[in-house]
Amino acid sequence: MKALVLHCPSGISGDMALAALVDLGFPLERLNTALAAAGVEGVRVNAVRRSSGALVAAGVAVEASVPQPPRNYSRIRELMMRAGLGRRAEEQALEALARLAGVEAQLHGLGIDEVELHEVGAWDTVADILGFVLGLEYLGVEAVFVSAVETGTGAVRTEHGVLPVPAPATTAHLIGFELTSSVSGHELATPTGAALLATAARPIGELPAYRLISTGMGAGTLELQDRPNVVYASLVETRPSPADEAGPLALLETNVDDRGGETVAAALALLLDRGALDAWAAPVTGKKGRPALVISVICRPVLSDLLAEEMMKATGSLGVRISSFVRNAAPRRELQVAYAGRVYRVKVGPYSSKVEFDDLAAGSGELGVPFLELAREVALAFHREHPDLPLPQ
Repeated sequence: MKALVLHCPSGISGDMALAALVDLGFPLERLNTALAAAGVEGVRVNAVRRSSGALVAAGVAVEASVPQPPRNYSRIRELMMRAGLGRRAEEQALEALARLAGVEAQLHGLGIDEVELHEVGAWDTVADILGFVLGLEYLGVEAVFVSAVETGTGAVRTEHGVLPVPAPATTAHLIGFELTSSVSGHELATPTGAALLATAARPIGELPAYRLISTGMGAGTLELQDRPNVVYASLVETRPSPADEAGPLALLETNVDDRGGETVAAALALLLDRGALDAWAAPVTGKKGRPALVISVICRPVLSDLLAEEMMKATGSLGVRISSFVRNAAPRRELQVAYAGRVYRVKVGPYSSKVEFDDLAAGSGELGVPFLELAREVALAFHREHPDLPLPQ
């Protein structure tokens, strides 16, 4: 499994994370193509070289040739979904955006669709998020691990007045990560950088043994007196690790006895779209003997309050039960196999594997081959390439 290891002794920002991936080989033209496809007009990201302390590292410069309009959460989601991202990259981009907007909404007592702030809606933030997930996809990164993150100390002036460093909008994303605060007077970990870590990374203590492939550095614009302002990145090869869905999670549940199937189906689709890892409805007998449904959602703890609000809005429920649990998960990875001119994704675990249903359905329609017949042929093609792995069922 290919993984990215980040060392952050000078903190992390969105542009530093992106620059580190550029130094590892990610071509920015892919990001600029995605920005154009999304409809972010007049914005272009260019690679630069920056001196930072005694080092020279990669940097990025996000430039806008035309004035950029304010954009709220819903509008940015629409843009990202038009950017032509792969499935996993799109999921990561939307989750990072939901984290940023969700934290801002909670801090300022707003609904998530009311969030229209510089920290979330700025075009450079959109470029940083899209560039980071595209970079992971291009480099074939399946997991990200991060060392202790330097946050800085002191105070910072924002649109909301003077706030402590690290700012509340940053620390909300860094729960569970190791932090240091040794540099005074600077904000070194930004909300965007922190949200990218919360979306894609795990603490470095979970990193197994690995083989080093290549290294890179991403520099920020801030000048520090005692160290280079750089994120150090390593591309490594390691054995498969547990899926991102493992670890501490939240379970959200609410009972509804006055909503039809169409409303419940729409609510489940919305919750999955908003970042739930899983969502379902199960029939029960409620109070007064009424038929009812229990709507259940599994999500990462940072999204529990946001999704609880979405559950109540979508169903009209007056309350949501939230509990915590830890889920174990088998190692898994996604491979690909080519058959009859198409590429099919295959999810591979230690005991079984499965060809992605959506890929088979699309291939069946395009090729005019019955679904079960195509599934069998793709499974055999995969087995010929990987005879040591479980045959897809």
